[in-house]
Amino acid sequence: MKTIYKSFLTLGAALTMMCGFSSCEDYLDKDPDSNVSPETPFKNFQNAQGYVEEIYNCIPNIAQCDWTTSWNLGDDEIQNPQADDMMLHQVDIGNYYAWQGSGGFYFGNKAFGGNPRSNSPFDHGIYAHAWYCIAKVNKALNTFEDYFTGTKEEHDLILGQLYFFRAWWHFEMMKWLGGLPYVDQEFSASETPQLERLSYLECADKVAEDFSRAASLLPVDWDKTTAGKKTMGHNELRINKITALCYLGKNYLWAASPLMQHGAQTGGARTYDYDAGYASKAADALGEVLQMVESGSTQYALVSFDYDDIYNHKKSKTATNCYSDLFFTTGQAWLQPGSTEAIFRGPSTGWSFTRYNYSRTFGPNALCA
Repeated sequence: MKTIYKSFLTLGAALTMMCGFSSCEDYLDKDPDSNVSPETPFKNFQNAQGYVEEIYNCIPNIAQCDWTTSWNLGDDEIQNPQADDMMLHQVDIGNYYAWQGSGGFYFGNKAFGGNPRSNSPFDHGIYAHAWYCIAKVNKALNTFEDYFTGTKEEHDLILGQLYFFRAWWHFEMMKWLGGLPYVDQEFSASETPQLERLSYLECADKVAEDFSRAASLLPVDWDKTTAGKKTMGHNELRINKITALCYLGKNYLWAASPLMQHGAQTGGARTYDYDAGYASKAADALGEVLQMVESGSTQYALVSFDYDDIYNHKKSKTATNCYSDLFFTTGQAWLQPGSTEAIFRGPSTGWSFTRYNYSRTFGPNALCA
């Protein structure tokens, strides 16, 4: 009897394990996001900010996203002659569409954008992440109000960042593709949307609306907010009112351009025919920023070129508002460059992670030795 009982226990254990493995396998086959409750990402400020942080991570560094820098199209500054696949060289030989291929260019390189959570610059590009991030924003805007619990300040911080990023990703795409559909609604995975392609100016107006919303919701300095005090000293990369106003002005400046008004011309009568209305709007947005900066009501300012400041900075080796902080350095734990003049930038992994990057590209040949 004991032998039979033990046999039943063994068989039962085996069946239990088999069922367990089967259910475990089914569970692992699921998309991890399918197990997340729809309210979880937006139920409080910490979760919602974490949701937004992934969009920050997708911002490409145009100077580091490939082995060699490639943003000054048509010029001759590359010093490594083996880089024939770089966009600069492709322009020289007339291959103006090379930016859409797999060569070294941050916008259209198909190799970029494989993983929005990656810490590698190689995994991030504008075209690769634009629609992904815009979809994230629209999902949040469609769901956020239903589930969020928090203060008004926290509420506005999240919404301000979302509106900014929807505008920013569209604006960056417009710079390369011209007018395109402005995606401001959430679509299900089963839908195949057929959206109208807007003109550049129509798209610029949509971008301006979102940048304006962001500017009205965001603070000038996160360190001076209650929510921002929890991450004091680590808020310099976060979007704020100044960032939104600057991009609002930049968007209007591009819209005012004769190129956006009349198309490409060579010596035509409208070559310098700027749109006064858009130019005036740009002046209003950027003028507001300048007034705040010059009055000392922001954390931004031109760095000092005073000799004593530079000497004391070098002697004490402390981060100050000095011109040397405008550049990448190795002596301050890879401090990001820009100091008080930097208004918007994405995450960075250091000044030059390859010998072909810009620390060598723009320096004397001896640096490549």
